[in-house]
Amino acid sequence: MIFRRTIQPFKSCDDVFRIGTEAYFVETVCARRTDIATYAAYGSFALPLSWNGYTGYIAYELERDDSKMINLRFLFRKILFHTLIVFVGLFYPTITHALEGEPAIWRKLARASNTVEELFLSRTPQIVIYGDGLIVYRDDDYKTIHQQVRLVGDGISELYLMMQNRFGLPSLTNDWLENELPYAQSIQEPFRENNDKVTIWIGLHSPPSLHTHTTGLLKSRSVNKLIAPAWNALYEFNSFLAGFYHPGGKIYIPDRVEIAVQKLPLYMMDQSENAVDWPIEAIDLASVTGKRPRGYRTMSGNPAREAYRLLTRHQVIRQDSQIYLVWIRPLLIP
Repeated sequence: MIFRRTIQPFKSCDDVFRIGTEAYFVETVCARRTDIATYAAYGSFALPLSWNGYTGYIAYELERDDSKMINLRFLFRKILFHTLIVFVGLFYPTITHALEGEPAIWRKLARASNTVEELFLSRTPQIVIYGDGLIVYRDDDYKTIHQQVRLVGDGISELYLMMQNRFGLPSLTNDWLENELPYAQSIQEPFRENNDKVTIWIGLHSPPSLHTHTTGLLKSRSVNKLIAPAWNALYEFNSFLAGFYHPGGKIYIPDRVEIAVQKLPLYMMDQSENAVDWPIEAIDLASVTGKRPRGYRTMSGNPAREAYRLLTRHQVIRQDSQIYLVWIRPLLIP
């Protein structure tokens, strides 16, 4: 028996690195960032390889040759080494753009028809998944208060492994979708467009990808998982993010917010008697609006948290003798 080793695929090479466990076992490996499916066949087997965000697989083939003997111990050590690499790749995913505290994934929904307040609130993502395990989320109702949950330990790796297995992350890139577009269009179902647009940003690959599509289009191109798996994965991923819920979620109090301030409109003057006093003396609401119909101001730290607690319950605000209508939204992404 002789041992023969091959590296696949080699259509393109994004990186070359050297791996080895002992002086006599040093090899140069070339692999590209792509989806690789392992295979099993008579007389051969395969082990996946993942290293620094690149994926490939090592194919082992056994051939009969009475004149040579295979070193089984050497073969076992090679297989063990590559298996360890696989487990590192699966259970500790490399996040290219999601360093600790930075966004790894976020989703926004922009409805075709909005009030001015809803348009302001829609600037904040519906969900953000951060690299350190923090998840801030709400449903698609703009006025719903965001919740937060922080995953730790195995919870983080389990989340990324689930997203890898179900939605093909981190390989769900613009290139993959673009390559599948002719096939997706060929099986696309008729739909009535409502012009509600969803935007998903994925920072798990380099460069990050931004996907913006109407909800009707996403659904119409997702109908065949075999012909257009990327479009099906994007649709399913959007549904997962939109419906995300965690039983351990608690109300999120942000450290950074933006407020929108305008004088109370005449048609709302009947609510002036319910106005509450503005407690943050350092922020002059009159200077925020100036001579404009509406003004904006970012806040951070304790003033931001105090304003958020107040303005999520009351929007009609009094400062000095003037009554204002004030909205607030958390700033979740840079």
